[in-house]
Amino acid sequence: MTTSQQPLSTLAQEPSDVTVIKTDNKSNLFGTNTFLNLLLWFIIIAVVIWLILYALKPTFVLKTTNEGGTNVVTNEIDQTKAIGISIVVSLIIVIIIYILRTPRV
Repeated sequence: MTTSQQPLSTLAQEPSDVTVIKTDNKSNLFGTNTFLNLLLWFIIIAVVIWLILYALKPTFVLKTTNEGGTNVVTNEIDQTKAIGISIVVSLIIVIIIYILRTPRV
């Protein structure tokens, strides 16, 4: 009997001993570099928000001077305020990303 005339059941391979290893992915949430991913998101978001604040110049990031007892807003950006606001907002966004991407138990 040639191989083309053999029944299909004789052509099937015998199952071999297969070892299945289950891993617990709860320790590393979405990859091995979770912290590095979140740090990268933090840096990118902080820079983008700082650029937006620098370009739009909202009044809460502009420098103020005290002339004659009244606060006068200048047209210069206070970099400390802009960087501080961008860090706080990006930290909030990264925490939201972390919460949304964390697997549910």
